[in-house]
Amino acid sequence: MRGRFITFEGTEGAGKSTQIRLLADDLRASGRRVLLTREPGGTAFGRALRAMLLDPGAGTIAPWAELFLYLADRSQHTREVIAPSLQRGEWLLCDRFADATVAYQGYGRGLDPSFIVEASEYPDLVRKYRVSGVPKTMVNEKVEILGAQPEEDFVRTAVSARDSA
Repeated sequence: MRGRFITFEGTEGAGKSTQIRLLADDLRASGRRVLLTREPGGTAFGRALRAMLLDPGAGTIAPWAELFLYLADRSQHTREVIAPSLQRGEWLLCDRFADATVAYQGYGRGLDPSFIVEASEYPDLVRKYRVSGVPKTMVNEKVEILGAQPEEDFVRTAVSARDSA
């Protein structure tokens, strides 16, 4: 059985962690193997990067430098955690992924969102929750997830990304 990769996107305090835990509990109760991960922080490299980014003593990071750190983390995370877990048939629930980079580094820091999408490494199928207002540059198909109806400010989407092989 092929694994699934579901990302949760949203601002701090939006409830991503709570929803991830609830979904993980439901999936495990139905007999699925589940792995919780996040960006940055899903690998040893990501945890070190996260600590540096959250350290006020690290000073201000230039926007392009910050972007490339996040892209490096995504590449490591995809190769070390995401792709192998999908191949094992696990369900991965990820606290943030590429949409956060498009929102924060693209629109927040004024960098080119299309460059960020092109430079990001994706597994072959990404399912994500997307809070409205996040650009639709990566969205090509709306779907209903877990039988929930879309609310005005919360849209469920699926993205077919390039093959990770």
